[in-house]
Amino acid sequence: MLFLNPRRNDFDITDDSVSSEQIKWEYDCLNKVNCVVFFFPSGDSVCPITLYELGRMSYRKNVLVAVEDGYSRAFDVREQLKYARPELKVLSTLDEIVNECYLKIVG
Repeated sequence: MLFLNPRRNDFDITDDSVSSEQIKWEYDCLNKVNCVVFFFPSGDSVCPITLYELGRMSYRKNVLVAVEDGYSRAFDVREQLKYARPELKVLSTLDEIVNECYLKIVG
């Protein structure tokens, strides 16, 4: 089992070549994986790219989503998924999503 995380410790958002490389890496990886996990944390960021990627990937069979209390667009994510993927349980914490990943792996 391989987990891919797009977060970088050092990321210069002002360098277009670095951003382009990151976008291509994420796009390629999202198209190759068997399961996609989306986590929307509380805080200042709306996570616009993550919202876009969720919209693009929500049709996939193995999608896991967690929306933390306090995330500014929590209602929108839950409401959109209610129509697009009514069978999908939207989780609320990082711990829940880690546990769900474990259950998918172990069975």
